[in-house]
Amino acid sequence: MSHDRAWQMFFPAVTSERQGIFLNNMYGTQIPESSIQRIVHTLSTGILWHTDNGAAELQQKLAAFLHVDAPERFFLTESEAGMMHWLIYSWGLSQLQDGDEVIISSQDTPMIKETFNHFRQQVARLGMSLTLKEFGYQENGEFDLKGLLSLVSAKTRLIFVPHIHPVFGTKNEDDIAFLKQQVGDQALVVVDLSQSVGRIPVDLERLHCDCAFFSGRNLFSPFHCGIGYIQHDLRGKQDTFLTQELVNPLAVQTLAQGVDLLEHIGMEQIALHLQELSHYLLARLKQVNQIAFLPGIGRCEEWCSPGYGILSFRLPGVSAEECRMLLAENALFIDLADIPQYPDAVTVSLHLYTIFQHIDALVNCLQQLYR
Repeated sequence: MSHDRAWQMFFPAVTSERQGIFLNNMYGTQIPESSIQRIVHTLSTGILWHTDNGAAELQQKLAAFLHVDAPERFFLTESEAGMMHWLIYSWGLSQLQDGDEVIISSQDTPMIKETFNHFRQQVARLGMSLTLKEFGYQENGEFDLKGLLSLVSAKTRLIFVPHIHPVFGTKNEDDIAFLKQQVGDQALVVVDLSQSVGRIPVDLERLHCDCAFFSGRNLFSPFHCGIGYIQHDLRGKQDTFLTQELVNPLAVQTLAQGVDLLEHIGMEQIALHLQELSHYLLARLKQVNQIAFLPGIGRCEEWCSPGYGILSFRLPGVSAEECRMLLAENALFIDLADIPQYPDAVTVSLHLYTIFQHIDALVNCLQQLYR
């Protein structure tokens, strides 16, 4: 890819030799120079307090970026967990009834399951039961659509699915659209876009989901705000909860700049770059002795998936924390896989500023550590 090094220049921490190599982009990204300068300028001049927070302009940008015809479908929350809080404490309390069911991923980050288990305990005190069901995954990392559909009943009201799995790195776009077609208005289909936005083109109209959410970190903002998308009929009932006024104006400005940067580079170009990196990463990691891949492109034939910049693995006899710490000592930063089924696994999470030399450095270090 001819542009990969040029794209690095947008990110000071990436180009600094003292900072290391960032292959830990699951929950956050590096910050572009334009956003850093905007923050410094805004705080040093005091203009932040003399303008509106820019939320309406950001909604317009998000609508164009994510292919939505109505900007008001987007809302901002003060934290990345804000969408979950809305679904539970606003929509959930008002819409869920005794005996209703929620379907979630069996192999996802623990937050969603923990949150709903807590909610279930709270409503049980009010005499209301809530059933939590979990769907599984196939060896190639895609969720088991047939198994998921078998869990749907007349009591199903809410289904959570990831667009790109945060550990397996597989995309389920067509399956999500089909799922929504099957359940219709009976249940909300909520999509986690946390690993999609910023990595691949996202078309929310094509997904046909009721709600979607992702973090401001996916748009290179240093602030841990949340971005949600909901359909019109849901928005109308929640105006008192979904308010923009308290959102950090600096967060709004950096989010807008993140969208501008991604559009300047081009999402198709970024997706192609990550595809090439993903398969190069897989080929190089196969040279590490005894490496064991988690579901995803590492467990299926070559090019079974385009690759979206995420690949997870285990090294027998080495814990995930040990692996991460040993790599960090060599200025290589990766993520823990963070799903209970694979406690000793780590995740390599690439982004637009990753280059082939970064992957070479990772594999060379692993080969030295695990001979």
